Amino acid sequence: MTNHVTPSQLIAKELKAIGITNKQVSVTMRGGSVQCWIKDFTIHPDTVEAIAKKYENISYCHASGEILAGGNRFVFVSYHHNAEMAATASDEYKQIFQEVLKISAKIEGNQLLPFRETEVLIGSNHKGSYLVFNLGSRHCSGICHNQSSLAWSLYVAHKNGSLYQSLKA
Repeated sequence: MTNHVTPSQLIAKELKAIGITNKQVSVTMRGGSVQCWIKDFTIHPDTVEAIAKKYENISYCHASGEILAGGNRFVFVSYHHNAEMAATASDEYKQIFQEVLKISAKIEGNQLLPFRETEVLIGSNHKGSYLVFNLGSRHCSGICHNQSSLAWSLYVAHKNGSLYQSLKA
């Protein structure tokens, strides 16, 4: 009898080889799709995707580019909802949210204002959406649809180190 190893087991094994445990990222498989749930915000999604996406297999029509039905394996990487709920209740997230409220109240016109001692600037379209501009990489790193999603993006970037990445370069 041979043991069948699933893509989710292979992904978990590769994550473990680089020091990421199943308590930090859980990998499950249902109906041919693989879901990687990040539970530890110090783990950057790009790190997990670099490993997990190798196991994605999607067949496309050569003429139309549409996804063909059947036999596809999709891979999804996202933060676990329980971890998100716990994080938004934390004092650290609440502090970032309060900083976002103060910064967003000060933005006038096309002004970009700094966030903390970083190269991250925050701007607004004055219709409720915010953009995050990173001077280090010289690009807009995201558009957030409200103050809480902006605070969430900054919180996660703070936790996984990408908020300060441009300062280390």
